[in-house]
Amino acid sequence: MDVNIQKQSLRMLCLLAVLITLPFLVIHVIEQNMKMVFSDLLLLFCSLGVLFFGMRTDNYSHALVMQITIMTAALSYSFYRDSGAELCWFFPLTLLPFYVLGKKLASQVAVVLCVIVVAMSWQKMEPWILAQVFGAMLLLLVLGYRMASKTEDQNKLLKKKAHTDSLTGVGNRLGLDQRLIYYVNKFEVEKMPSTLLMLDIDHFGQMVENYGHGYGDQVVTELAGLLNESTRIDDEVFRYGGDVFVVVLRGTSLAESGIPAERISNKINGYKKGRIGNISINMGLAELEEFDNYISWLSRADEALFDAKEMRNREEHATKNAIVKKNAGIEKIESGPRAPAPRDVVADI
Repeated sequence: MDVNIQKQSLRMLCLLAVLITLPFLVIHVIEQNMKMVFSDLLLLFCSLGVLFFGMRTDNYSHALVMQITIMTAALSYSFYRDSGAELCWFFPLTLLPFYVLGKKLASQVAVVLCVIVVAMSWQKMEPWILAQVFGAMLLLLVLGYRMASKTEDQNKLLKKKAHTDSLTGVGNRLGLDQRLIYYVNKFEVEKMPSTLLMLDIDHFGQMVENYGHGYGDQVVTELAGLLNESTRIDDEVFRYGGDVFVVVLRGTSLAESGIPAERISNKINGYKKGRIGNISINMGLAELEEFDNYISWLSRADEALFDAKEMRNREEHATKNAIVKKNAGIEKIESGPRAPAPRDVVADI
């Protein structure tokens, strides 16, 4: 269940309990019914205390269970003390947990409500009326569970789509950010090492200019497939944007990242793509360090990738210069003064 929904629901329930209780508190004070005044004040302070607990600890799930328990106890006391007109409030209270809690916890709370109603009504109602009440609450419980299950499945599907790159099927930038936050928080507790491997395709911009964006999308999609094939089970692949991908090497230090990085490099650098020929990639590695947040960790991997590309550019520039000098030397030799032909030894004789 979403934390924001639970937070809003807790506020709503506590405010509802206060607004419903205040008029009765005033009436009971006027009637000088001190016993009911005490119960009304107890309900008010308990509801406000639960609200304070939830806002202070951010544990809204437990706070909601506490508030539903308080409301159930108040209704049970009123139902047991009076004629039983408060029984109608148990029906919406049976459905309420499925809106604000997970389906498993909500089912447990709803079952407890049904047991409480049956226990309190056993001697106050005719058996056939009690059977109808119990049947209605059981039906609400089943409907609430089905509704919560369907909502949970839809939320999982929406979350998966929101964190998946539509072109390649790997994780997208949003999914990457959330997973990096998770690994940073886990590192603070367990000190589990993790390394980011960021890579891109050599001369991808020139490739798109020559062959079009559609062809570039094909290359990016096939690169994602190669990454999935060459990474380990625990590794996670994300598309950072364009032709840039990030692989999270889980449980791997920088010193241990050479083997998985080499496996990925060998898989992709030997791959041929139609008119382009061999595809080559650049890589940058960054290990998660103490005092890192997910932004600084990602930035260091980006800097390492930039350094790798700069090194590649220098090597390519040096290679081109060597070729130019070599060609210039050949051209100078070919265009220079012709050496004198050797004498014909036979003629001299």
